[in-house]
Amino acid sequence: MQLQHEPSLQSESLLSNPLPRPTLIARWEIENNKLICRWVVDDRPFDSSVHF
Repeated sequence: MQLQHEPSLQSESLLSNPLPRPTLIARWEIENNKLICRWVVDDRPFDSSVHF
């Protein structure tokens, strides 16, 4: 059985780049009976937790 390894370029670049980068966070709001997704830039230092 042969396993196919897909390249994880995103995680590699995160590991090789120690500088904190701005993170885009999606905020969902209801406006005029519509669900709107707003992308907010979060420039806090990178951590492994997921923000909702």
